[in-house]
Amino acid sequence: ATNASGSVVVSGSTERVSTHAIGLLRIWDPRSGEKMGRLKGHTDNVRCVVVSADGTKCISGSSDATVKVWDIGQQRCIQSFAMHSDSVWSLATDHNFQTVFSAGRDKHVYCTDLATADTTCLLRARDPVLKLVLSRENGLWLSMTNSDLEYWDVEPVLQRERASRSNSRKPSVHSVNHYARSTSLASHTAPQQGDDQPIPILNQPSRRIEGLPAIVKHDFLDNRREVLVQDSVGSVSTIDVTSGRQTSNFGRVNFEEKRQELDEQVAVPSWCTVDCKLGSLSVKLDFPQVFACELYANEAGFPRGPDYDEQKVNVGLRICRSLFRQWRLPHSDAAGRNADSHAHSRRHVEEEDDNVELDEMLDYSLLPSTRVIVSEGGSGSSIAIASKTIGEWDGTDTSLLPEWMVRSIEQGYATNDRGEPTGDAPKIGFHLVRHPTSDMKQMQQGKLNAPQILRGRKVLSYAVSKLSLEISSIPPHMRRPGYDQVVDYLELLCHEKLVPPEMNLMSIRRFLAKSSDDLTLHYRWKENWPPTPAAPAPSSVARGFA
Repeated sequence: ATNASGSVVVSGSTERVSTHAIGLLRIWDPRSGEKMGRLKGHTDNVRCVVVSADGTKCISGSSDATVKVWDIGQQRCIQSFAMHSDSVWSLATDHNFQTVFSAGRDKHVYCTDLATADTTCLLRARDPVLKLVLSRENGLWLSMTNSDLEYWDVEPVLQRERASRSNSRKPSVHSVNHYARSTSLASHTAPQQGDDQPIPILNQPSRRIEGLPAIVKHDFLDNRREVLVQDSVGSVSTIDVTSGRQTSNFGRVNFEEKRQELDEQVAVPSWCTVDCKLGSLSVKLDFPQVFACELYANEAGFPRGPDYDEQKVNVGLRICRSLFRQWRLPHSDAAGRNADSHAHSRRHVEEEDDNVELDEMLDYSLLPSTRVIVSEGGSGSSIAIASKTIGEWDGTDTSLLPEWMVRSIEQGYATNDRGEPTGDAPKIGFHLVRHPTSDMKQMQQGKLNAPQILRGRKVLSYAVSKLSLEISSIPPHMRRPGYDQVVDYLELLCHEKLVPPEMNLMSIRRFLAKSSDDLTLHYRWKENWPPTPAAPAPSSVARGFA
């Protein structure tokens, strides 16, 4: 926290002060960046700090449930208040720095007059209070953990309360007995409901703005596109991070059980990380991890079809292109190139009599309101340097973006900071051999290497070509109408487990082989074909009669 002129900065920390205390405040000179002193007195994490306009005093709130007033020049605590029963998360003061409002985990909001040390219980919120803001009319805005905003008109009731106290010698039912509360905290027992518990003056806010339920739990699904989330009211749903949209809503169900239900045997390289620290889903892209995931288009969320089944896409690159689409199209020197295969030819598909480049159709469609935050520094100390929606990135400030991002978008393929390609996708080694029970020919082939996303059906197609198998090679008793490709009559096994045709080598290694060694795959004729349907029995009805 700092004062209005920025002449002094005070920071709170979890730094250990003694064997039994970890709360510490440090005073900094913002011009030199040097430490000017430290303030000791709290016994737990310092959660909030405010500094007076003249920079001579500051107030801190802590997880030790106390509010302390400090003299910065003398570097000592001059007042301490113990009205809260749990961690203090937010503070607000009037412009004279004579009245302080405090709130936190115990849901209570208190007002303390620093001149008289009188504390009044203003209200009890429905949920823990994250932030307090004092309006120009001396009303209070509250932000709570349930995502709601509330406005409380506290000034009129405070004036009446102060007038009542000045005309009466008896303590108000809304005032706090600091001595009793301090004793309770010192003995590590929470204050009990009784005579020492103040009664809130206000019961209802003047205004309420209901927010969306915050996301409190998440887990990436195996396809590395959808995230299972649970919000603060218990509703469970899935969100597709490549579109920013909700794909399903399961209602209030058990999160762990639903996660097990959605489990599938598919392995996809990790290209991003997600968290819900802000109450919403945040997706983080880091180099070089962002370019680690290459998939076939229909596995990356695009529809099935002849133009997508064999087309490879780099998921992270496509996300980057989509995030900065507003300035990429006019400025990119690679429009029309196939970004993932480095091809220079253009492929087109017909759509409503217009030629639409397949390259552009393989970019994701993120909502224009999606916010893009650019930060620098390590994961533990990153600093945001820009925050805009997709529609606001117009290409005038690309200097804020990391060099690898700019070069990759402009050149149309994944690169490093120097514009050099990041390299091909990882490959997996395997041996393709005849199954011991099969009478098929043995391939005269050694170890093979293929991209880790190669599907089992492609492996069988390779075997068909190397063995020169034709439809006439299929045993007569196996032939079925409607199946006119030899590969339809073959099956692939790994460790005597049947490999689904759409399973890729990465998934085979993880779920079937369960080993990092080279794979051994067996091919053979299908054994469990469904029986050929019997011919229909001749009708007993005479011809010519219904």
